[in-house]
Amino acid sequence: MNQLLEEDDRLSTIELPVNCLPSKGYGYNINIVKIPKLIFSQIMDYTSELDKSKNELSTFLTQLKHLVLTLEGGASFSMYDAIPIIAIRSYSSVNDKLSDKIKIKYNCPYHKRPEVMAVDLNKLKFNDIDPLLTKIDSIKINGKFYKFRIPTVKEFIDTVNEFKLLVPVPHAMKVLWILSMFADIGNKDVSKSILNAVMNMSNTEDIVLINKLYELLTGSFTHFVAESIEDKEGGEPVVVRIKTITPITDIFQNIPLNQDFNQASINIRKDD
Repeated sequence: MNQLLEEDDRLSTIELPVNCLPSKGYGYNINIVKIPKLIFSQIMDYTSELDKSKNELSTFLTQLKHLVLTLEGGASFSMYDAIPIIAIRSYSSVNDKLSDKIKIKYNCPYHKRPEVMAVDLNKLKFNDIDPLLTKIDSIKINGKFYKFRIPTVKEFIDTVNEFKLLVPVPHAMKVLWILSMFADIGNKDVSKSILNAVMNMSNTEDIVLINKLYELLTGSFTHFVAESIEDKEGGEPVVVRIKTITPITDIFQNIPLNQDFNQASINIRKDD
């Protein structure tokens, strides 16, 4: 996918064949995903809601709402592609060209201070889906088999809305990802059984299985690499592996970093 993005330098809308997404198009009934840049009003709406987010889950739901669900067909996109699509839309919305580097603010772990760092799109590495995920029909927990799925964005959000008050807040994100991969979690006749099976796992094999599937399901993004703009100590620029996509998705912060004020766009009135 990175090579395709590098070659496609159009600004207003990125068009990606679904077989070039990390999911390789598994589960899609469309051929192209269109990712337009955010316009100013969308950026304002997004950042306003993002500022009100109280935890990891609410932040992620805000990103899905503003950066994925507003895309054509976004509700049906695979959750395996959600974070890459969020990152690409944010990246393209702060740059005039996809080939440009963007500047981000990040607390440098070496210098122990906030610094401006640079990253290009090729440094955002996305992992192709493990073929095993596309072949699983059902999984066994607590001695019982349950149908498995790779959830769509809508299926994930539906699961969150139904169960977010029933899971512990510190682990809500992980538990809700796990619950969303059960095809029958929306079926009230079996959803309670699934929730109980997940929350009360004691068999080591079950725990290992669920953790492995969670890692595979959320494995499209692991880290990206950024480089300090200038080492204030006079040494070589610092290269940092960043394990969260947050510095990329904070586009309101990044736009002023990446675009110079152009006074040529202003007409000055003549003094009377």
